[in-house]
Amino acid sequence: MAKIHLKYPTVSVGIDYISLSYPVSPVRATYDYCLDRLGIAGEVVTVQREQLYGYDGYRHNGRYVGIREDRERQGWWRVYELASSAGAAGHDLACRESDVTVNRLDVQATLLVHQGDTLEAIHRVNAVIRRVRDHVARYAQSATGHMRRLSHSWVESSSNGVTSATLYIGSRSSDVVTRIYNKTAEARINDGSGLLRVEVELKDSYAERARQAIVVHGVSAGGILASMLARYDIVVPGIGGVAVTDKRLTRRSTDKTIRWLRSSVSKSVARLVHSEGVDKGYLHALLFGGLGD
Repeated sequence: MAKIHLKYPTVSVGIDYISLSYPVSPVRATYDYCLDRLGIAGEVVTVQREQLYGYDGYRHNGRYVGIREDRERQGWWRVYELASSAGAAGHDLACRESDVTVNRLDVQATLLVHQGDTLEAIHRVNAVIRRVRDHVARYAQSATGHMRRLSHSWVESSSNGVTSATLYIGSRSSDVVTRIYNKTAEARINDGSGLLRVEVELKDSYAERARQAIVVHGVSAGGILASMLARYDIVVPGIGGVAVTDKRLTRRSTDKTIRWLRSSVSKSVARLVHSEGVDKGYLHALLFGGLGD
């Protein structure tokens, strides 16, 4: 299976969105702490208190910081932080040396496909996304293991004669979903630049492993993105990172594997165990030795 290379100039690459929580001592758990994390402590501000996911805090310039009592550590409080369009703020959050729980971490690259007439630029970006869509369809057909069940969807929307295309790789509700879309059309940019946006959204254990790769191993956001795209044989040479070879970043979590075994495999295995004429030695080898057909 041939890889697809998106060889276009890079406009930006980095952490696009991050949400996490961490414990703090009662002394620090104040609304002034929230304002300080937002960089507006001591200023005359007009931000209003806002509740989000059970936290009480403030939102300012695309970031939210809130606090609540920690349900697991008596006497402590827990801080929740969210940064959309994160940039440097996202990297700052990812590198915190606290007892952090990461809920979600998105990495992105924005590529310049064309510069010229705006309508032509949008058309060319959509053409690139279609090319990636066709590649993913071929990849799913030729893949082995759980990748054979790789889902992907294609969405087109039109407004004022302008068509915007979006490709989703993976279920939108899964822990890993990739979005490739027409940033020029989505953001209604009319300066003639045709921008392709490539994003990978990581949740729960995948998000935490990505944060550990950034904090402990010094992996760049580009390296995280390259690693996740490599799963589908998609290469973006200009994102400034080398794909992480550590399988801990992309491997299926043990808990998820167990849930899959229980829901999809356990009944079939039970029927084999209790059926007549099945070599029990084969079953043992299948379960403990990874024996295939």
